[in-house]
Amino acid sequence: MAVKLFFTDLDGTLMVNHRLDSRIRQGIEALRRQGGHVIFNTGRPPMSVWQMQPEVDWLICANGALIYDGEGELVSEKRIDPKDLRDFVMTFGSEPIEIVTKDGVYSNASLGELSRMFLKRKGLPAIPVFSFLLPPFLKSWETRVPAGTLMGLPAVKLEIHDADPEKMKRFLDRHPDLVNAPSMSGLSEITRRDATKGTAALEVLDLLQMDAGQAAAFGDGINDITLLEAIPESYAPETGSEQAKNAAAHILPMPDDHAVIRKMEELIRG
Repeated sequence: MAVKLFFTDLDGTLMVNHRLDSRIRQGIEALRRQGGHVIFNTGRPPMSVWQMQPEVDWLICANGALIYDGEGELVSEKRIDPKDLRDFVMTFGSEPIEIVTKDGVYSNASLGELSRMFLKRKGLPAIPVFSFLLPPFLKSWETRVPAGTLMGLPAVKLEIHDADPEKMKRFLDRHPDLVNAPSMSGLSEITRRDATKGTAALEVLDLLQMDAGQAAAFGDGINDITLLEAIPESYAPETGSEQAKNAAAHILPMPDDHAVIRKMEELIRG
């Protein structure tokens, strides 16, 4: 059975230096002309994906908590229970935290604090940065939001950087309906247990009345494990995490930046 549906992570998998370059965009368009569907399945909030103006069919954001159809309409939103959100803010609110909703990202931190954390994740020195040098998605976040306001948001994902492991374990033990699926070391990304990249991919297949045998999946991070396990034809880049490579059916050699889009083009040809 030919592969027609391509679920793919973005950062560290499909994109080059966190960008959709011309080669990737041309490849996606070629796949669509051949009857294929490319579905971004990312931990990013929707705004940071729409800012790239992607030409894709369907979109899965916030590690599976949000699903948009080919017209950009929200078809699935898995909100976190307000009691769970309140406990998260009360437990971790003395540190910089981020609350993701379908409409944006809200943080108790300042833009300066967020930029320093962003640079740290990139392995760069945490020095002051002019705001115009920051990525657009970061500049769109609401900052210095009071705890009471954060507690009232329609949250779909909760984030905190460098959380104390024991404190995080105790929090998750209190909330068995939540799961932490980080995309990178040091970042906690918490959603409902039924909101993962894998469950979202299966939900999209059901909505499209397609079989998993018609799909392929690509991902490199810990938050991609459920996706790689849900779709039999799954690939982890050789540059990905060990956990992702263990979960994938195939390890994809990465001789250059465009190995993922080339593999998609190969799969659709059968």
